[in-house]
Amino acid sequence: MHAYQTHLAGLEKAIEAKKCERGLCRFQQTHNMAELINADLTYAVDFNLAHMYHTNKNYKEATDRFTGTGDLMFAAEDH
Repeated sequence: MHAYQTHLAGLEKAIEAKKCERGLCRFQQTHNMAELINADLTYAVDFNLAHMYHTNKNYKEATDRFTGTGDLMFAAEDH
């Protein structure tokens, strides 16, 4: 497998991980378990997705994700 294919597969996995993480958060919110939402997991998934966007030269998406990740952590610290 070439490096490009490996990076693309990594991006696809990172996007899938983000979908799963968001699904978990929605499940927890709808079942009155919002206090169980793990900000560290959300940060790790977002950071990995941003890294995979960067690795695949999707710099705009990477910057948007990195910026959003920082905002998320500051919001979590405020609570």
